[in-house]
Amino acid sequence: MEAIEKRIITTSSELFFKHGLRNVTMDDIAHKLGISKKTLYQYYKDKNEIVSTITQQTIECNCEEQNLIASQSKNAIDEMMQIMAYTKKFFTEIHPSYTLELQKYFPNAWDCFIKYKEEYIHKKIKNNLLRGIKEGLYRDDINIDLVIHHRMDGIEAAFRYASETKCSLAEVHTQLLELSIYGVCSLKGYKMFEKYKQPHPASPKGKSGSTLKKYKK
Repeated sequence: MEAIEKRIITTSSELFFKHGLRNVTMDDIAHKLGISKKTLYQYYKDKNEIVSTITQQTIECNCEEQNLIASQSKNAIDEMMQIMAYTKKFFTEIHPSYTLELQKYFPNAWDCFIKYKEEYIHKKIKNNLLRGIKEGLYRDDINIDLVIHHRMDGIEAAFRYASETKCSLAEVHTQLLELSIYGVCSLKGYKMFEKYKQPHPASPKGKSGSTLKKYKK
């Protein structure tokens, strides 16, 4: 990717994450970059293509970060605490309407997100549940498939709940994930989860800094 293309994606990400997808136009992007809209169209044919590129890069960054967390975590609950810290920071940076607008107005990008959720996220949740059961931190009588579907439904539900309440997206997602963890914990896992929460570092052990900074590499 050329330097100008990276600048376009970085700037567009910042605008979309801050203001939402519908509120930002190609004129806004060109103006922020200090280039003409004609120049912008030489690299990306329309807003849909920019959104699709951002979505794919965001997914790649998230996968990289979550793989790193899984490999460095001490146990299944430590992994989930780091995931919670990472996703909380991520959701703090994006506009509450972002995913809802992605679903409604950008079908290609949305399809990419759904594939990521149904393949990668599904696998990560399952791996964490199996790990937790093996470590004695999760109950061995849980229905793994049911828990996976419940947690995946919660990903999209968080955006809807945030738009319907006065709670932030980061707060809603964190609360839903905490409830899910409590629901699968054994007594040993419950005690460990409570210990990790009092307190836990604000940032994950993986790569530090804003998610948006990843686009600037």
